Amino acid sequence: MTEVDTPELLEHILKTNFWSYEKDDHFRSVFWDLVGNGILTADGHDWKHQRKLMDRIFTVNAFKEYITDVFVTEGQKVIDNLAKAADEGTVVDFQLLIQHFALDAIGTDSFKCPDDVGKQVRFASAFDELLQFTAMRVVDPLWKIHEKFTGRGKKAQNDQDIVAAPCYRLMEKRRHEGFYGTKKDLPQWFLEAKDDVGNHLPDDLIKDMLVSITFAGRDTTAISMAWMLYSLHCTGADPDVLKKLVQEMDDVLQNGLPSYQTYKQQKFAEACFHESFRLYPAVPRSLKICVQDDVLPDGTKIYAGEWVTWSSYLAGRSKTIWGEDARKFKPSRWPRTAVCHSASHGMIAMILSKFTIELVHPDKLPRYGVSFTLSMLEDLPIRVHHRAGKTIAPSLPTEREE
Repeated sequence: MTEVDTPELLEHILKTNFWSYEKDDHFRSVFWDLVGNGILTADGHDWKHQRKLMDRIFTVNAFKEYITDVFVTEGQKVIDNLAKAADEGTVVDFQLLIQHFALDAIGTDSFKCPDDVGKQVRFASAFDELLQFTAMRVVDPLWKIHEKFTGRGKKAQNDQDIVAAPCYRLMEKRRHEGFYGTKKDLPQWFLEAKDDVGNHLPDDLIKDMLVSITFAGRDTTAISMAWMLYSLHCTGADPDVLKKLVQEMDDVLQNGLPSYQTYKQQKFAEACFHESFRLYPAVPRSLKICVQDDVLPDGTKIYAGEWVTWSSYLAGRSKTIWGEDARKFKPSRWPRTAVCHSASHGMIAMILSKFTIELVHPDKLPRYGVSFTLSMLEDLPIRVHHRAGKTIAPSLPTEREE
């Protein structure tokens, strides 16, 4: 196994010579119950076809016209929850709250999850359990045997059915009743998509792609937002960073709701998001298998069948790459010229424009969860206080299919 630890080598594997490195059968078997043959497990032609579909869907116009609306609508529910906690003086687990927000936001787009609380709880619980099963498989070489004799395998199958059910119901509903929305959503894009020979995609593949997007979107969004909030408020955090961020929120939002136009103006918020992701990447370690002999830019020979691995976590904290202050949360590292297309920092904007946040344990570094994602092992308890002169906008109406 070869460890890759420089930007040049990573660029070679992930971009320049991308097709020489793939996931292997073990990776696919571990993740199959969760994402099936979605883009996270697909390779070769399957991956290329799905990537083309994603490129057509996740455009600037899609972000501008549809995705932003979904995140703002779901984000308003977070604001309502925090407002209630501020009124009652109760402690909130921010990590759990933001996980629910991310699942609702991504799930609204992918599955049209129903508003029924009971169904939402079952869906979220099944989704989380599948993630836990997958994480256990990563570290347990005998997971197939253990799942067979402990009942975990049957439970995983049941959870898989719960997660898949709303997707299949929606596809059936759309085919019988049609689509009457003014803006296409993810299910409609996939239902209208065709393969290379002009056939519509099979339902199982559509389900797998939707689950993959939900999995990747939820964890990336929730993890980055939780660590960003921690980095801004923990003991030792630079108070000028938070002050500058809040001032930007006030100047841009002016007590209103985020929009595509406000996202483009939140340059410092975007820098904070990137800095959080640098220090706490959603996926801290990755690996691929070489499928044809290759030579890395530094002269290292990689033969077919050999593994290459890299750590985004270590690279993000490398003094060689980032300087002596590599472990410091320092958003000024990032340029302020890029156009922002992230809804995550928009949610933080909504929160910090209305509330002041206090960590219950500001001097405690959260422990990392035992998983393939860098979530916090325990809760992230916070206290919330209304900012003087800041009103809470009423919840936005939602239209969901059941």
